[in-house]
Amino acid sequence: MVYQSLRATSPKPKDGADVRSVHFLSFPTMRSEYFDPVIERQVQRLKAVIELGRIIRDRKTLPIKVPLKELVLFHHDPEYLEDVKSLESYVTAELNVVTVRYTSDEAEVGIKYKASADWPTLGKKLRKDIGKVRSALPNLGSEECKDFVTKGKMDVNGVELVAGDLIVTRYVDEANADEYESATDNDVIVLLDIRRHADLESMALLRVLTSRVNKLRKEAGLKTADQVDIFYEYDEGQQDALAGAVSGHEEYLVEKVGGVPMNISQLSAGKEILQKETRAKDAEDLGAGERFVLSLAKRS
Repeated sequence: MVYQSLRATSPKPKDGADVRSVHFLSFPTMRSEYFDPVIERQVQRLKAVIELGRIIRDRKTLPIKVPLKELVLFHHDPEYLEDVKSLESYVTAELNVVTVRYTSDEAEVGIKYKASADWPTLGKKLRKDIGKVRSALPNLGSEECKDFVTKGKMDVNGVELVAGDLIVTRYVDEANADEYESATDNDVIVLLDIRRHADLESMALLRVLTSRVNKLRKEAGLKTADQVDIFYEYDEGQQDALAGAVSGHEEYLVEKVGGVPMNISQLSAGKEILQKETRAKDAEDLGAGERFVLSLAKRS
């Protein structure tokens, strides 16, 4: 269907090819002039950051629908940071974070260095000295490992090692493990604020509410100027999460949906219900606070 719509406005082929169906066409020839190495680099780096953020969310059991406050992006190369910054809206949308902070300051992030070795390969090179290195390697400090990266050589327990003998990786000090979780692909390091913030979750719930109210208004055939009262109900035993989210955001709701939602217990007898939500089949996949049913009633 998309192809047929495009065909109607496309010029006829000069070679007389049959274009009645997309299935009659040959695969197009690649046009190298359309490739942009800068865009490709930016998108690859964007993908790396998003994948690391998702790894952290999975590790900490934080679904994407849970809004988080901050993502910190560390890389030594300013170009890397600028590449991701140019596509920041995708980062915030895909990882559901409010802000992204970019830094090349190791102290700010708590970057440390550690060294490991490919023992079979290194053993063939060092032979009898391998024991000296194996026993001393766990005791190497972060600064020593960092110097090894810079200088390309280091003395370990009387044995000189050069670039290629050790594998040095960066990691984040776990001093703030209750607040931030990190992940790295051995190039960029991502830290995600894993604390749940009640104000962010309330606003996320109100956005869900707004979307569902507007959908219900459309189903009811209401016009923009039509004013209705909004009621919600949870199943018995479920916590009324909307009450807390609504409190303090009344002006926002009046602007967005034309009124402040009320618990179904406040529905007066005889009030005309215009439209009621049908409980979604995938309700089990909703967050606990989202498992409410909306009703629209005629405003007196």
